Amino acid sequence: MNASKALEILEDLKHVLFQDFTKWRGYSRRDFSKAIEELEVLEASKSCVWISTDDEMPKAGQIVFAYMENNVELAEKVFEFHDVIRAVYYPKFHMECNGDFDGDVDYDEEKDEYYWPEGWYEWNAVEDTHWLATKKAKLWMHIPVPKAKS
Repeated sequence: MNASKALEILEDLKHVLFQDFTKWRGYSRRDFSKAIEELEVLEASKSCVWISTDDEMPKAGQIVFAYMENNVELAEKVFEFHDVIRAVYYPKFHMECNGDFDGDVDYDEEKDEYYWPEGWYEWNAVEDTHWLATKKAKLWMHIPVPKAKS
């Protein structure tokens, strides 16, 4: 079953749920289950794709994996290292600073508010300190959500 067929079947389910049987095409409960599984697989596969920061940025504050540039110059040679970190991106004047940022902050004169500087932040799962990344993210991806087998 492909995604368009799955969407067609789920559209049919919507009519059944709202008891609009004039548009019901007679799909079975098994068809509905298969369509839902197909769309879940499709959605999961979309989330495991690296996206260029030149093409698209994640939603502000969304926790993602970020692929960071980390070039080091030693003895006139440039060595490329890449790190993948758990991160969030905040555009300029997005995340208000309430004294919880240790470093330089951005000031918006119109609103008389202080904000975290624009950039990528390493987003720690346990500790409350989230460091501003010193390198630029080249790529990012949604963090895949594991699905338990039933």
